[in-house]
Amino acid sequence: MAFTMACHRDKGAIPRDFLETAEGLVFAVVVAGLEEGRALCTLRYCRDGLVWRKLGTDAANELLAARFPHYLYDSPSRDVRLHGVPMERVTCLYRPRQRLAQLLINGGGDAMEDKLCRLLALLAAAGADLECVGITGSLLIGAQRPDSDFDLVIY
Repeated sequence: MAFTMACHRDKGAIPRDFLETAEGLVFAVVVAGLEEGRALCTLRYCRDGLVWRKLGTDAANELLAARFPHYLYDSPSRDVRLHGVPMERVTCLYRPRQRLAQLLINGGGDAMEDKLCRLLALLAAAGADLECVGITGSLLIGAQRPDSDFDLVIY
């Protein structure tokens, strides 16, 4: 499946946006705003060859500690170590609303996207304002599989 997204860096990342780094790591933003130039987030996916591999919390922490410790961040405002991505290291910003808008314009490219488009049509027919909806999770970055679920964001 071909998936393209206009990639850009932006200091305006908000919760549920995904940030990709040059190392092939994708982090989900969990806190609005920046702290010391870093987006506070959690590592969700890493590139494994040509495919994305989803990571649980323990696996994400182990990977960062072993190979990418520069993304482990000691937050002074929260007094905790968490994942923090300096915005200058972001190579691609994935926005849930933009991805959903892209699907509405282009239609689905696979069975999962087709199902999502049918769901969106039902929501719109019931009066939902789709400009206030986004898609996150695997569908945001084109990493969905046939058993993936839909992770909708309502703004």
